[in-house]
Amino acid sequence: MSDGRAMNNETAIQNYRDLFATFEHTLNGGASGETHRLRREAIDRFASTGFPTMRGEDWRYTNFNPLIRQSFALAEAPGAQPSLRDAALAGSIDIAGAVTLLFVNGVYLPELSDIDRIPDGIRVTPLHEFIAAETDRAAETDRAANPAMADDVLARNPFAALNTAFMHHGVVIETARGVTATVPLHLLFFCTDSPQPFMTHPRVIVRMASQAQLDIVEQYAGADGATYFTNTLTDIRVEDGAVLRHVKLQDESRSAVHVASVYTSAGRAGTYENHAIGFGSALQRGNIHGVLDGEGGHVTMNGLFLPSGTQHMDHFTTIDHAVPHCTSHELYKGVLADEARGVFTGKIIVRQDAQKTDAVQANNNMLLSERAQIDTRPQLEIYADDVRCTHGATVGRMSADQLFYLLSRGIDRQTAQNILTYAFAADIVARIPIDTVREVLDVELHRRLGATWNK
Repeated sequence: MSDGRAMNNETAIQNYRDLFATFEHTLNGGASGETHRLRREAIDRFASTGFPTMRGEDWRYTNFNPLIRQSFALAEAPGAQPSLRDAALAGSIDIAGAVTLLFVNGVYLPELSDIDRIPDGIRVTPLHEFIAAETDRAAETDRAANPAMADDVLARNPFAALNTAFMHHGVVIETARGVTATVPLHLLFFCTDSPQPFMTHPRVIVRMASQAQLDIVEQYAGADGATYFTNTLTDIRVEDGAVLRHVKLQDESRSAVHVASVYTSAGRAGTYENHAIGFGSALQRGNIHGVLDGEGGHVTMNGLFLPSGTQHMDHFTTIDHAVPHCTSHELYKGVLADEARGVFTGKIIVRQDAQKTDAVQANNNMLLSERAQIDTRPQLEIYADDVRCTHGATVGRMSADQLFYLLSRGIDRQTAQNILTYAFAADIVARIPIDTVREVLDVELHRRLGATWNK
């Protein structure tokens, strides 16, 4: 391809190569041989493809030109000023009673985190310390410990390759066998404003020992008007009988780009729940890949995205049933206003040996404007014959009959529209199993729908 876009992509690739060289030099020899090799392999993988183009089947509805046109610098490590915590908490959704781990511009700040309140049986280690202390294990963590992080992940997902190339900041969360945490861990990622656009590549690694139970809220927020690029990767392994309930809140600056990749796997009778709520950013791409590799395992993926203005939100999910007797349930809903665009691609794979699979997938969307758009592609790949799998999608306007019913009861049109919009969206929030998170998001949903669509 010889058009101007290719030249821009080549320039962007070289810029990232230069930033990578600066990044490794800044580490001042802190990278071990194995970690250095992994990073070098990842930047080479990224350089071989650059950012995804719309010619790729998995990326066909999203244009990543904003990442090609904009030059991003490496984020500077912030000092641990108490004012940063105040700003982050003021600019985010408060989760009452949670243990907050604070990240500013992608950097974990234990000095400003509630480390003294981390429950017994839960170990939280800064990623760079984990790499330095457990070199061999850290270098192979994305390939050996989590079946979802297969060898071809870096080839299939350029953003995962880019995150791996700059792998340094983040945390490793490990549970003891059988521990039950009574309060959620709140991972709050906050980006400040800066004269120069910057990028962050945080990585979160979660290792759930057998029979453990933990709730994690992963939240991304930023200063109003700040321009930055968040490219995060969350690597999760749920061992036999363990339960992880994972809530992802995306409320970045409306001038930011947010790309998130989640790779998770569940062992025998393991349960992984993912509840994703998207409010912010100019451009969002979410990749969630779940593998069920132990009999009796279960995966839930629920999502709600509410773009307005010219926001673009793209969700790509995969649930891979690799063994028999597993279940999965997936429901994504979109509410789109103004000139917003949404994308949902949901893929369920049932392997040949995965008999007795029970999988349900649905994507429902409400368009509040003639100019709003949604592209939806629910997909099934079934190679077994004794399964029960369903999938479907709906796209439509607000129900005229329901609206008429409310109007006939003396409710004004704007209030009636808000009631119906809230009822449609609140179904996803109501499914969040963490009481404090569900309650605060219900209030937030009321506020945002009134502010965004009361026009």
